[in-house]
Amino acid sequence: MNSFTFTEALFNEKMDKMRNEYEAKLQKCHRQLDRMTNNYEQMLFMKTNKIKNENSPQSRSYREYNRKIGEGNEEGPFLIGGSKSQRHYRNVEYHREGKGHHTIRRVHIMGGKGHKSVTTQMGRTRRTLKKALTKDEIEKICNRKFIPGLFDDCVARPKN
Repeated sequence: MNSFTFTEALFNEKMDKMRNEYEAKLQKCHRQLDRMTNNYEQMLFMKTNKIKNENSPQSRSYREYNRKIGEGNEEGPFLIGGSKSQRHYRNVEYHREGKGHHTIRRVHIMGGKGHKSVTTQMGRTRRTLKKALTKDEIEKICNRKFIPGLFDDCVARPKN
């Protein structure tokens, strides 16, 4: 074997090795590109069909209410399942004004009872006022109705 054929064989062997590595990298890039396009298509599908996130806060009674309304029952969530013990609802709203003044409004319903609370924090001082919800308020909240002035009786107003 002369030296020319020996160097040609080494060259061909290195070229084959480099070609195989290049093809492996190219296949890896194609797989990543396919994965990214699939993720993008799923995102577009979710946006166009407006699919709600399962982790969004929503009461069980409202989901059941929607299901029953779809079946033609328009009586509301209080008559679903025959029991008020299945209702669970929780909502928290944070509001911040200026430097260090926080207002936190909470509504919590378990079964047929619930409460509302307002926490105000100014600096390090925190005050919480908690009141029970009336039956009418619970009914309106579970039916997703807006109640103007729901927290007005929980806010401490300065005396004149």
